[in-house]
Amino acid sequence: MRKLSLVMFLALLLSCAVFPWQAVRSPDTGTDTMSNTFPGPPIIPKIQPDKAKADMEEFTRLSQTLPAQVQQALQGAVPKDLVPNLKRIEKLSKQLRSDLAL
Repeated sequence: MRKLSLVMFLALLLSCAVFPWQAVRSPDTGTDTMSNTFPGPPIIPKIQPDKAKADMEEFTRLSQTLPAQVQQALQGAVPKDLVPNLKRIEKLSKQLRSDLAL
């Protein structure tokens, strides 16, 4: 029994020495997990300058109205367009960030 387990252990050790590394397919991506390939060049987003400029100007206009609206809210009179303006600013910010890929 000891000889058999010793032979099995040596066979396992020998097989590991002969085939040390094998690339394993990743089930979710279907690619080799030990691949030596490098990613390609970075993808440069196609920016629409006119749209980006319009979004930037709207973002600037809305953000300039915030201090006065927040001051009114602190005094107890919340402007009715404060929340929609904040949501629009957030949406424009996300859009500009994704357009510029930052």
